[in-house]
Amino acid sequence: MTRELAAHFPHEMCILHRLIILVFGGPTCALVSHNALLLRHLWPAHPLLAAWCGLRVSLCVIRPYLWLHVLRAYGRARRQLTPALVAQAFIAAQDEPLVRLNARLGVAFIGWLCCSTAYLVARGWMEGGRTGAEELLWTHCKLNFWSLLVQKVLSIVIFFYLISSETVSRSLLPETLDAYSTVETLTHADVTAAGHASLAAAAQTPDARRVLCTTECIICVREFAVGERVRWLRCPHAFHVECIDEWVLRHKNLCPLCQARIGPPEPSLAELLGEEGEHAHAE
Repeated sequence: MTRELAAHFPHEMCILHRLIILVFGGPTCALVSHNALLLRHLWPAHPLLAAWCGLRVSLCVIRPYLWLHVLRAYGRARRQLTPALVAQAFIAAQDEPLVRLNARLGVAFIGWLCCSTAYLVARGWMEGGRTGAEELLWTHCKLNFWSLLVQKVLSIVIFFYLISSETVSRSLLPETLDAYSTVETLTHADVTAAGHASLAAAAQTPDARRVLCTTECIICVREFAVGERVRWLRCPHAFHVECIDEWVLRHKNLCPLCQARIGPPEPSLAELLGEEGEHAHAE
């Protein structure tokens, strides 16, 4: 599921995973510190409970270092040139040993918490109920459950905010667009010839970018005029610079007219999901 979401919303998933660590890293460390204080309080009067708390602490000792690695990995993915390359880098980051170790330690903590809760609930039903030490551990478990619940709910809210936000850049980097297009100022000859050449004819001309296949920019539906700056894509199609830049940098790295991809070669959605299937099968 995570990789499928990354294939469709790569930038949003990179931002979300980084935010989860940045927002909840502190509360998680606070809960681990609370568990360590609990261990100190239980030892040596309650050695079994103290050892169980020690297991919880041991699962988290290395996690701050792993979080830093995860932040760097998803940060690198976010800086890729195109959305598909971002998705590919995100999926590759999830297969890095330290990222996988961080995920497995998270699963191990969930197991520890479920086992603790099951034991303490059962003790509460027994005659005599929980001891004072067990009540302390029960309070710690409830704090952890509330933290997990808030984390999951907030993650969902943040994700839906990101996919609906207009402030998130979802497409090419500006330098990538510049590398795979040309900005020129229209001349009288360009405007006069506009609309008189088909795409097929334009593609066969030695200087294909100099043939306007339409008389107007299809994004703003305004006719081209002498002296305007246009961006020529490699398809070849031309648009007003401000129009195509907004389209490509904020929305999709596709030509609005022919849907040709803008930028370096990149894996398709099917290839990304195919990679996921291969990884799942290998595991």
